[in-house]
Amino acid sequence: MFCSTALFGQGSAEKEKNQLWADSLLEIMRGSQSMGASLKLELADSIYSIYKTKGDRCKMLEARMVSAVAINDLGQPDSALSSLIQAESMFTSTCDSMLLPRIALNYSYIYLSLDEFSRLDSICEKSLREWNDKWSDKDLLMGILNNLSISKAYQGQFKEADRAFRELLKNAR
Repeated sequence: MFCSTALFGQGSAEKEKNQLWADSLLEIMRGSQSMGASLKLELADSIYSIYKTKGDRCKMLEARMVSAVAINDLGQPDSALSSLIQAESMFTSTCDSMLLPRIALNYSYIYLSLDEFSRLDSICEKSLREWNDKWSDKDLLMGILNNLSISKAYQGQFKEADRAFRELLKNAR
């Protein structure tokens, strides 16, 4: 681990520096398509330790979501699902509500890897029903639509896949 072993016995300035490092790294990892899964997993585990020391369940959840995706990318979708379930259990009313559709997107990504299309469809359709058009994270919406479209196509439901892809295209503009 990168920094978790060095956390104990630190002064508040050093803990604050670690918190800022963890926050910036989490932001980078959320959007990084180029960072390797092994490195992402190692870094996510390190920042999880920082957030755990601080008792920040919402950030712990986010770090575990990054871990779950990395584990899935390493070809271990069952373990990824377990990690995501653990992450979801950390959600509290103090967390940003936008974490809920992000959790759903991550479930859909893992269910796609597991060929669990009915579960994927259920999660995506629920997320779309609950979607608020005032939310600014269109990438999140497009990810949900993308995974739903792929699922429908795999199941041979081409009209539904086309409908979801067209909705995706509309939101991409």
